[in-house]
Amino acid sequence: MFVEFGEYLPDQPTITNSMVVANNVLPNAKGYKPFPSATQVSDAVDARARGAFAAKADDGAVYSYVGTGTKLHELDNMTHSDITNVGGDYTLASEHSWKFAKFGNRVIAVAPTENPQSISLGGANFADLAGSPPKAKNIAIINNFLVLGNLENDPNKVRWSAINNPESWTIDADTQADEQELISDSTYGGGAVRGITSGDIAGNIFQEFTIWRMQYVGSPLIFDIKEILPNYGLGYENSLTQEGRLVHFIGNDGFYQLIDGTQIRPIGENKVNAYFLNRVQETSRHRVVGASDPLSQKVFWIYPSTASVDGTPDSIIVYDWANDKWSTAQDSLDWIYAAPREGYNLDDLDSFAANLDALTPNLDADTWKSRGVALSAYDETFKKVIFTGSSLPATLTTGEVQLYENSRAHVKSVTPLVDMPSYDGTTNRVRVAVSTRDIQQESKIFSTAQDIHTRTGKANFREDGRYHSMSVTTEGEWSTALGVNVETVKSGVQ
Repeated sequence: MFVEFGEYLPDQPTITNSMVVANNVLPNAKGYKPFPSATQVSDAVDARARGAFAAKADDGAVYSYVGTGTKLHELDNMTHSDITNVGGDYTLASEHSWKFAKFGNRVIAVAPTENPQSISLGGANFADLAGSPPKAKNIAIINNFLVLGNLENDPNKVRWSAINNPESWTIDADTQADEQELISDSTYGGGAVRGITSGDIAGNIFQEFTIWRMQYVGSPLIFDIKEILPNYGLGYENSLTQEGRLVHFIGNDGFYQLIDGTQIRPIGENKVNAYFLNRVQETSRHRVVGASDPLSQKVFWIYPSTASVDGTPDSIIVYDWANDKWSTAQDSLDWIYAAPREGYNLDDLDSFAANLDALTPNLDADTWKSRGVALSAYDETFKKVIFTGSSLPATLTTGEVQLYENSRAHVKSVTPLVDMPSYDGTTNRVRVAVSTRDIQQESKIFSTAQDIHTRTGKANFREDGRYHSMSVTTEGEWSTALGVNVETVKSGVQ
């Protein structure tokens, strides 16, 4: 009998055609793929990352920036340089982070306690953005306006610069610079502005308990700002991700997708919402960070679980928007983001492998080329990482199945359908465990994990019961996991 590695649905009852564990894997159209480990690609910054951003100039050069509680750094050729404002260090509160935006040939960064910072691509140091803009927590570019939200002493206000000029902030009908207080009809009031998305004509403003549409209409109104989704909101301020027409975020009650700025879709309901909300460390909401990866069409959220001692994110939850599927992973990361690839020369590649043949992925992969966008992160040692390493040890556990209706079943063997051409039973291995129970009121008990036979691919068992669950673990390199073939005989009717 074939038991498929189905959709990961931890919020559903275990007696379903779904997975109760899909850890250190990525969803696939059928089954799952390995989750690659993180590879360090830089030296360390001075403290944990509080925001990171990369932008590509017109000539194709990539400029990468990362902020900490006191510094702003540029990453060039695997080395960070301190490019903090020459006026002195910054003083971010422990729960605050940097947000970045590219406006023309410059990058602008904001943090709640700091004057907005600006640097020309390739410039020597950040400096205060001219024009006396307000301190702000959020930043976006909408129709050639620089838009700031959650202003100092005005958390539910947005303000925008003159059109095509981020250094002009005096409110003026001619330049179109202006501001607006957001007064919500939401049951709970709007709350503070927690995020803004960019757009050619329009963007969205996310408050804690509501969502607005901010659309350019020209003078005299300039922007038409309408509350479109009261009682929805951004529960975790750094969870907001944008990839073209798709926006993903974590609300107060779970995961959502916003399509074309107006269509809301709950993507975690009855799937992973309860799992996540029961695991996340609520006192460290600011450490929940999201990033979308357009190449894989997936969103990755890092978060501190209740097991995290100091609030460092130790868990990852993944949403595949192309296949509408989920999975999880474990790693300790401070920040995650998607960035244009810097590209690497042959000397740089010495840091990844002793010889070019040993590179993972191989030398021809887009990972090493200066094109496209790559998922990147900063780990708990304050170094930048990319996800190009060996496959993380994976666990895939099916929901319970009744192999014969109204009958007990004796499981003789389980054959995992995991593609592992380099299987050797030691460094590259697949193991299987089987749980049994006769009634749903009993505890599930898993057998000792068994290695598969090197010739048959089977793991042999003598497990008898009414309900069975199969758990497959991997070590080493593999490519796809589709399910298991279970060899059984009927053992009685009760």
